[in-house]
Amino acid sequence: MTTIRSEARLQQSLDQVTRLLDKHRVLETLAHRQEGPKRDLLEGLQHRQNLAELGKRVRAMHGADLAFVLEALPPDDRRLVWEQATPDQAGHAFVEVASVVREWLVEATPHETLVRLLLTLDPEDLGYVSESIPPEILSDVSRALESSDRQAFEDSIQYEEDQVGHHMTREWVMVPESSTVQQAIEELRRRGELPPQTDRIFVVDARNVFRGSIPLPTLLVRDPSSPVMGLVTADTVTFEPTEHVNQAVKAFERYDLVSAPVVDDRGKLVGRLTVDTVMDLARDEADLRALKRAGLTRDEDLFAGPWDSARTAGRGWP
Repeated sequence: MTTIRSEARLQQSLDQVTRLLDKHRVLETLAHRQEGPKRDLLEGLQHRQNLAELGKRVRAMHGADLAFVLEALPPDDRRLVWEQATPDQAGHAFVEVASVVREWLVEATPHETLVRLLLTLDPEDLGYVSESIPPEILSDVSRALESSDRQAFEDSIQYEEDQVGHHMTREWVMVPESSTVQQAIEELRRRGELPPQTDRIFVVDARNVFRGSIPLPTLLVRDPSSPVMGLVTADTVTFEPTEHVNQAVKAFERYDLVSAPVVDDRGKLVGRLTVDTVMDLARDEADLRALKRAGLTRDEDLFAGPWDSARTAGRGWP
């Protein structure tokens, strides 16, 4: 889930990093003006002290803030900042940045480092960024994943980016239709921690066909001996994995949904769509409309050369 940051905080993070980068360039210029042992000494001090300070500042940033900073920096500075991030932090930022910056990061990152970064992502995020990743790297990542995560990732990338299946999660709480309320509550406790945005449990039959859902508040106040099928909500909103994401965004807004099941054409439960994912999709769509009004596209790097920008703008030309 994307953490919302104020514009002032984002700008403050960018200003702090920019000041450290400016200092880095000044010290590097002074070192190059020296001759002999003094030059080596100054260069060593400069790299150890200033880069340590920059690294400390970068590693203290939220991944979403780092994404903002990376998008705002020219390539040389972007590379230097990117090299300071931890794998987990870099993974978070990698998902958040615009696709054109993500592709730049792929080219700028060594193969093994990129694989290590991608292994920090959950299968859904990995599927989301997969179109920016070269096939040989995806193959290495897939081999390194645990079997369950590998299956979730491979299931995700079979769908187009504008389809619900590409964005659904495989994490949910599910109980058989033969369960009682007590057994359902025991399943919740057994887990210890619930998947994000769990507002309801899903009920399925022996063939994993979706039978309905039960809001958590309802489950907690009913007689423990009651059968869960007596509590199932009849009007649960469901989606198919091939359904367009815009329909999901509209439905989440219309019905104030927190989560919703995704079922295939046989009625079987295959995933869950959550409000944080839908909010990200709605934000991306709003950003795209704003860019179009400005005559830009989301595929333009602010720091691309003039010919690259002209080529992007002219993709529709004969």
